[in-house]
Amino acid sequence: MAISSALPISSLPTAPHPRLCAREAPRQAVLSSFCFPAVTTAAVAAARTRSTRAKRGTARRAVEGAPPVRRRRRKVPLERDVPAESAPSDMLKLNSCNCDLILDTVVEFEDLLRPNEAMALLEAARVTAEREGWGAATHKKYGTKDVKIRDLSSTAAQKIFQDKLANPLIDAIGEYFELPKEDVSVDDAFIVRYGTDSQRGLAFHRDGSIVSAIITLSDERDYIGGGTEFMDGSVYRPQQGGGILFGGQRLHGGVDITRGARYICTIFFKCGGLSCRDLAVLKDKEEEGDPGIWGNIADFLGVGK
Repeated sequence: MAISSALPISSLPTAPHPRLCAREAPRQAVLSSFCFPAVTTAAVAAARTRSTRAKRGTARRAVEGAPPVRRRRRKVPLERDVPAESAPSDMLKLNSCNCDLILDTVVEFEDLLRPNEAMALLEAARVTAEREGWGAATHKKYGTKDVKIRDLSSTAAQKIFQDKLANPLIDAIGEYFELPKEDVSVDDAFIVRYGTDSQRGLAFHRDGSIVSAIITLSDERDYIGGGTEFMDGSVYRPQQGGGILFGGQRLHGGVDITRGARYICTIFFKCGGLSCRDLAVLKDKEEEGDPGIWGNIADFLGVGK
């Protein structure tokens, strides 16, 4: 398949953040989902430096009109030549993951689905919605007008989902998010409808997943607006059949529809009990210029002044 060309309104640089793996950095001044590190003078000083840098960056962008700091984005083809048997690194274990990599990576795909396959999923969702309604089994928080993939009565649609979305995306998660793909599985999947006559968009939130996928099912001529927006201001609006993969704990929201209706397929992936939530909260606060807990401690102790 062709290299992706989803339509981000703004781009991200390729400079990676320092690598951090939960449970493998107990002395780092970062709260992971699995450990509570000791507070050291060096850690607090580092937090102070990050806090000052975030504040300066926010002030500079406000004065100079410079673009906000961006996270890494990857554009990749779906079909890749990967050795059939490659030795996994020490990080590929169910008690650890590279949270920095997961939270800083957005993978874009141009043609996961052909137009007729996207429409087959969309129509199957409409048939189910006519019988059960949109949002019959929605989420308690940040609910959407959706239909669960498991509730689709069309066996053809179920096969398209498994063969063209779930399986290829699990392979991509193993390669680009450094998670053991044999332990990655679909935790939840549903088709969402956004429209001017119902739910237009969705507020910023975190998903209940380690990695999430969003695939556009509608023809772009059927709607105006929409897309997935992150806290750094970047917006992704793939064309029909295209999609994105990103860390599910990273804050994101659904841009409002201004005309017509847009249908997407959202997939939550899990990998054991892994989660990068604590680091995600820290990163999102830094993007907003919030020094966070370690920056506040540094202010209190006067470290770095």
